[in-house]
Amino acid sequence: MKRVIDLLKKQAVAVIATTADNQPRASVIEQYVLEGDAIFFGTDPRSIKGQKLAKNPRISLSVMTDAEMVTVDGTVAAPTEAEEQAYLTELYSRHPEFKDMPNGEIRCFKILIDTAYYSDFSTGQMEVEVIRNA
Repeated sequence: MKRVIDLLKKQAVAVIATTADNQPRASVIEQYVLEGDAIFFGTDPRSIKGQKLAKNPRISLSVMTDAEMVTVDGTVAAPTEAEEQAYLTELYSRHPEFKDMPNGEIRCFKILIDTAYYSDFSTGQMEVEVIRNA
């Protein structure tokens, strides 16, 4: 899991995939935060991804560099108040302009990782490591 966490920490932008009502949706998210082996991100709960997550909490998240790729599959859960505050503090330090958004427009989501797929392309062969959380 260390290689997965290390790659997630290197990136600031990820793609998430959600689905509800047989309608899949891929979305780019910026400024996710890793805490332990949980991933936190924010979005307007009225957005398409927010609405899909309200109907179906299953999610997939991918990040990539030139040589590595990670995809994690998991479930979104409500963060604790302390976790949400820590996420918002980090978000506002990176994007102070978000502080001016009316309350309620950013909801913090916590991704609990079930399975992670790590791929390393640097050797010329695709190495895939599958990690399942207990």
